[in-house]
Amino acid sequence: YAILPHAGDWTRVYQAAYNYTAPLWVRRADTHPGLVLREMNFTGDDPALVTAIPWPRGGALPPSLSVIALGSPALALSAVRRSARDTLIVRVYNVTSAPVETTIACGLPVSAAYQVDLAEQRQGALALSPDGAVTIRAAGGQVITVEFVPQAQEG
Repeated sequence: YAILPHAGDWTRVYQAAYNYTAPLWVRRADTHPGLVLREMNFTGDDPALVTAIPWPRGGALPPSLSVIALGSPALALSAVRRSARDTLIVRVYNVTSAPVETTIACGLPVSAAYQVDLAEQRQGALALSPDGAVTIRAAGGQVITVEFVPQAQEG
């Protein structure tokens, strides 16, 4: 159980409650190209036997990055995954009974975005802002799925 004091109705804290009861699942990055397993101690080896190698810092990405940012607390993030087309699928749903118009922003460089159905068939192109955001309209309780196409790909 958790208690989260807040102003307003339950929709103000739904995202925090959802994240508490259904935390984000992550995968290990030890299969990432260029990563050498001996550089990280994922296996739980005796730390005295592990050689510490400093990770190089720097690069083109900022120190922190939100890969997906939702513009309204009325939306709950349901899924983020790679599609069969090697694009990024983002599924959200409106937790309220009221319609909402808001944005979904992708923090990675994208060249196009499409609204897709649950079978991931493209239903139509979405206007993409220069910062990688699309505007969506979700009816109360509606599930919306968006496909972001990485900048390196076309169509």
